[in-house]
Amino acid sequence: MVDISEADWKLFKSVRDLALERLCHRILSEVIAAATDTTKGSHQRYLDVWKEIESGDKEVVHVFDGFSRSKAPLQLLSMRSMGLVTDEEFSQFSEPIRNTIDGILNRN
Repeated sequence: MVDISEADWKLFKSVRDLALERLCHRILSEVIAAATDTTKGSHQRYLDVWKEIESGDKEVVHVFDGFSRSKAPLQLLSMRSMGLVTDEEFSQFSEPIRNTIDGILNRN
């Protein structure tokens, strides 16, 4: 992975906050959908809510645990692959970061 410049690090910090907010919103939307699914009984909805929270927590930990400059490129890669960073936000990063992340994501 590529080193992150000071300018990219400053941008990453603000984009990270937005991406975390987006992921939490996504998780909460899934929890609400599970909790309000009237085709299922209360116990099944409870189990589904628990499953969504547990799954969401694993995503949050995977992407956002360990806030450090050295982990920022990998975290940005994860955020980008999950659709948590917009094209406009991503375009503000330096070319080396964008090229590295796009290169990895486009290999698949």
